Amino acid sequence: PTASKTPSSSQNTPWYLQLFLILSGLLAGGLISGFIVLLLNVALKDDIIKLTVGLLLLFVSFVLSHQELFIRRDLNKPSKQQAFSDSLAFALSLSGQAFLAVFLFEIIDDIALSIAAFMLMQALLLTLFTDVLSRFFSSVMGLLALVWLLAYVQLPEASPAILALLAVLFGVHLQSVKQPLKGRKTLSPSLLNAMAYATSFVLLLISVVFIAAEYQDGLIGIGSDFEYRYALAQLLLTLSSLYAAYIILQRYQLKSISKTGGLIALAIGLLAVVSVYVSGVLASSLVIIIAMANQNRTLRGLGISALVGYIFWYYYQLDSSLLLKAGSMLAVAAALFMIRWAMRRLVGIPKSTEHLTPSHLPSQADAQSLIYANVPTYANVPTTTRAWSTNLAAAILGLLLTLSVVNISIAKNEKLLATGESVLLKLAPVDPRSLMQGDYMALNYALSEQIIRALEAQLAAKNPNQKGGSEVYNLSKNGWVIVKKDAQGIGHFVRLQDTAPTEANTLGPHELALYYRLRHGEVRLASNAFFFQEGHAKAFEKAEYGLFRVGPSGKLLLTDMADDTRQVITGSSIDPTEAN
Repeated sequence: PTASKTPSSSQNTPWYLQLFLILSGLLAGGLISGFIVLLLNVALKDDIIKLTVGLLLLFVSFVLSHQELFIRRDLNKPSKQQAFSDSLAFALSLSGQAFLAVFLFEIIDDIALSIAAFMLMQALLLTLFTDVLSRFFSSVMGLLALVWLLAYVQLPEASPAILALLAVLFGVHLQSVKQPLKGRKTLSPSLLNAMAYATSFVLLLISVVFIAAEYQDGLIGIGSDFEYRYALAQLLLTLSSLYAAYIILQRYQLKSISKTGGLIALAIGLLAVVSVYVSGVLASSLVIIIAMANQNRTLRGLGISALVGYIFWYYYQLDSSLLLKAGSMLAVAAALFMIRWAMRRLVGIPKSTEHLTPSHLPSQADAQSLIYANVPTYANVPTTTRAWSTNLAAAILGLLLTLSVVNISIAKNEKLLATGESVLLKLAPVDPRSLMQGDYMALNYALSEQIIRALEAQLAAKNPNQKGGSEVYNLSKNGWVIVKKDAQGIGHFVRLQDTAPTEANTLGPHELALYYRLRHGEVRLASNAFFFQEGHAKAFEKAEYGLFRVGPSGKLLLTDMADDTRQVITGSSIDPTEAN
């Protein structure tokens, strides 16, 4: 049931008690389902038993969520048990759907038919259960099944566009439900809410989190001959976005063929072109626009979070090279700046906006804020010479300070590269990826293990009853490790010392003092990573040594990787197909 059935219940019951009742209902439903599984055990291998149990659980859930159909009671009377029964019904419904899903997949041999039957089951449940949560879950499951079927027939490019179209349709209707026009029939508010949220959620899911182009093969087992068509997917999504713009303009009685409509269409087209390989930008932007048009803070927060998160997730999309990703992000940034400039230059807030507000919207102010939100005109921008000079001076000062700090650090490192003494350290590389920095090798020096063992021996000598390993993990210190260079320039462990190398601490022949830090049982020397150009991983797989420059204070700077013959690796790719 919806909250409207017992309006005073939620008002009179504290939120923490409501939360406790909801969690109790979910836990009770889970325990009941577990009890049924343990009770029937072997009997559940029979398909008829699965079907019977699934239907029975769904029936009990339906009764609990529609008590007014079976029990006479005053719907306006507070009922603290309503939250418990609703959550219990939802938990039992999930269990029943799980039993029926297993039944369908076992009796139907064709996987596509099984998914289609599952989608039809979710459509039926969408009409039977009227609470928003159950309808949201059924909508999400049904839409995911639709996405899978489109991928099965090798049309995954249509999934974002179809989901965007559904999000536009249900999102536009969502606003009109609050104050419907006379003589206009509307769908159930809970159904519209559930579908609006579900379509937007699944759209963001496949466009931002599970990128279709990367997970396509693993989803349905398509052979290597399949190739995701970025341009087609973006074209279809662009058409859905243009339709969304048309619908929103119609709501505010704005002509599509106008300066505003043309600018919006141009902005959508420009963003679509430059973000062909950045699929999540247009999809998440569309969700944000729909949310702003409906003044839906929840959906807007979801869209903004997805857009920000996509910037980080996009780096790990392995079907595109880093160069392509960098170019795409730069193009998107440039396009957004151009769109912003065009809005400031070409779009102004009219003196009167009465003609923009349709009769079913709350107020004229809402129409103005929705259409021209965050679109400042030159009348609103400070234009005085004093304000402009102050802002410019602050920007220049900040730039100079930043450049000064950066260049001082660069100058110090350049001096170390020119005058520092070279030493080779044995290493053991691995090859993960680093966020927004390119491919790199995570380095683990053999010298680090020797430092750990030396520290353990020191601690064991001081406290024989203590385990040195655990003490070292809890130890946080800085120090110097003395290494001795052999004829090949390789540094070998000699001893540890806690004081900086000075005339009082004279080093022996061919000895160097290397500065180290110990944190949480991990020894940190110069750098635990070496970055290289994308596509050159094969060349660096044979790295055996790290080449360092050492300063008088013991500071190290990693400069190159060397192979087992101590030759510097140039970084050319061994496998030509690896370099994109």
